Amino acid sequence: MLHAWAEVSYAGVGWAASDPTAGAARARVQPSLRSALAAKVTSALAVVNRFPGGRAAAGLAVLAALGAGIVVRRQVASRRDAADRAGPSLGAGPPEVAGRPALTAFLAWDARQGAAGRAPSATLGELRRRLDAAPSLQGALAVVEQECFSAVPPVPADTEVAVGALDQS
Repeated sequence: MLHAWAEVSYAGVGWAASDPTAGAARARVQPSLRSALAAKVTSALAVVNRFPGGRAAAGLAVLAALGAGIVVRRQVASRRDAADRAGPSLGAGPPEVAGRPALTAFLAWDARQGAAGRAPSATLGELRRRLDAAPSLQGALAVVEQECFSAVPPVPADTEVAVGALDQS
């Protein structure tokens, strides 16, 4: 139910947005650093060429733009390296559980499982397939998934059954 797009690196062009999802609305894409710098340099050259002796000034403008581009590129690379060393960020904290009793019960159940529980990257569907669990636990996980991701909330009676199954497991 999510939408994602990729960026593709083209030699001599840089990173360009590519949306492989058929029929999807295009996202607003920021220009790459290279294309933004090229636009600024072109604009500066057009202004400088209107004045006598503009070529020398244009050369200085190009050198200044290239220097700025190098500085910015190094800063971006440094930030990416720091983010890579820090590892993946999965959000600002625990999921919002207010008004989600099945999710609350699931998180308590998952904490009781310890090392045998769910891997941080595992989805509820993957967990359901991995567990050789009773149908009541399988159904409870389906209710948690519906409570978290469906546009239609689960029926309150199903939520009560799921909470009971998770509390007893």
